[in-house]
Amino acid sequence: SIPMILLDVYVVFHMLDEDWYSRLITRITKTPINHCGIMVRPEGGDAVYYLTTVDKPWREVNAASYFRLSPPHRIFYAGSTYHQSSKIMNLEQEYIIRPWQIILWNFVTRYVFPFWKPKSCVRFTVKTLKSMGFVIEDHTLPLKLLKELDNADYYVEWKGKSR
Repeated sequence: SIPMILLDVYVVFHMLDEDWYSRLITRITKTPINHCGIMVRPEGGDAVYYLTTVDKPWREVNAASYFRLSPPHRIFYAGSTYHQSSKIMNLEQEYIIRPWQIILWNFVTRYVFPFWKPKSCVRFTVKTLKSMGFVIEDHTLPLKLLKELDNADYYVEWKGKSR
């Protein structure tokens, strides 16, 4: 049998401005909250952040190290879940965010094809949460996800030591 491990799951929000893409998303969405992601902490282990960046596949990074470079704006504890230790993520490896698709979607595609949504950090975050069994709405903006977590009684803002 495959061993199960307990994972604490967190949703992390950033206000990034180091690159052209982050600054453009801030302009388009009219909010400085322009990035979000998932952090998990296995029982007794170090926190791992699932980093999505434009034009590259997502990857696992040490959360504390990444947050020293890009401090989070806010972190929410989503809850704990048991998961197979062999594979924490149930997502395809090649989840690549293409900036031109998000830009095109914001200005044109969402009005013409509202059912199609481009890959983005918030869609990655929601998809990951759902794959872990959390009930969450689909969102296209990090700020909307932040508002859902902020307004739900069962999500708690985390003030932990990796902050």
